[in-house]
Amino acid sequence: MTVTVQDIFWARPKSIKLFNNFSIVLIMDTTYKANKYIMSLFEIVGDTSIDMTYSIVFAFMMFEKEDNLTWVLQIFFHLLNSKENMPKII
Repeated sequence: MTVTVQDIFWARPKSIKLFNNFSIVLIMDTTYKANKYIMSLFEIVGDTSIDMTYSIVFAFMMFEKEDNLTWVLQIFFHLLNSKENMPKII
């Protein structure tokens, strides 16, 4: 039996901490299969109170479909410590 990884999600602990402290503004972007794995790279970036940006999450996705993006966003929003910290601008 062959197992193929189709989606990979990762976030560094320091990035999660920053996300929980500065979650008002988020920027989300995808590159379409522009890497050697021929997978879409989805990145979520945050903005601090001193206008510095930081990477929060990276996800390689085999397909850029609604199910894949929903999966990434569901995991991403579980990283929030409190629902009161939901982003205001995406």
